[in-house]
Amino acid sequence: RTTLGLAVRQLDIAARADGSAKLELSDDDDTFVLSQAYLRASALTQEARTFLIEKPSKATHLLEQATTLDPEHLTALTLLGQLYFDRRDKLRAIAALELAARAGGADAA
Repeated sequence: RTTLGLAVRQLDIAARADGSAKLELSDDDDTFVLSQAYLRASALTQEARTFLIEKPSKATHLLEQATTLDPEHLTALTLLGQLYFDRRDKLRAIAALELAARAGGADAA
């Protein structure tokens, strides 16, 4: 958990230094470009996973932060929808899962 929290803080520092910078990964066939918002949302989502069982309210807060940074982050939206469902917050659960379905296309449906 501590390492993920540190990663998020370092990504926040990087965003303040140059919010438009992107991470580019390449192999022989493909190139992937990842925005800072996506990377920060992913780190928050991974941190949230560590709290799903013990502290679901903390996980919910982290996932809400992640989806604010990247409103189409499929994993964050899906986990957030599941947490809302578990809390019996049907309207929020449906909204999050519908966004996840749109973000993920046919794979999320």
